[in-house]
Amino acid sequence: MFEEIWLNLVSSQKIREDWIIRQPAKPSVSMIATLSLIVASLLISSALGWYQVQLDLKKWPLDLIEPMQHLVRDYGPDTKIYNELNDGGFLIFYAPKWRVFQDDRCEIHAFRDGMNDGSWITKNRNLEMNAPDQLLLELQNQGIKIAITPKDSPLGKLLQSTSPTIKPAFSGNTHAIWIINPTL
Repeated sequence: MFEEIWLNLVSSQKIREDWIIRQPAKPSVSMIATLSLIVASLLISSALGWYQVQLDLKKWPLDLIEPMQHLVRDYGPDTKIYNELNDGGFLIFYAPKWRVFQDDRCEIHAFRDGMNDGSWITKNRNLEMNAPDQLLLELQNQGIKIAITPKDSPLGKLLQSTSPTIKPAFSGNTHAIWIINPTL
């Protein structure tokens, strides 16, 4: 019954007349000019960087970008790095191959390395603020090789005053990159 209705519907002359393929209208000169202007403005804005947000020099270690990228090449993607920046997105953008120990991706690497509860994040945050010397031991035990810290943070101040075994790889205006375990 449904097949019969379908065949009658498809074969009806009225429907076949409505399905006639029409020729598309040719684009007008004004339409081509408008589309060309839009494409050109998008290309120019992306080439000149008008879409980029300017980062605050006091909050973000922009002067560490180049040394950080050199360290990525020197140490490789399996190097664990401790990130004391407020947001891991900075490192994700400028050093995407690094295994960052604590940032937006920390849960991925923590669970992969066998730490099955999230309590270590809270523990590290408390150590970072109240007992940076214990945090440093914890980082060394975890095999962290590199740390990025603000110079005025408790851990940053501790690293500035430690023995020569922990040396700064690069010191910028507001942040520093430290080699925690140079022999690993």
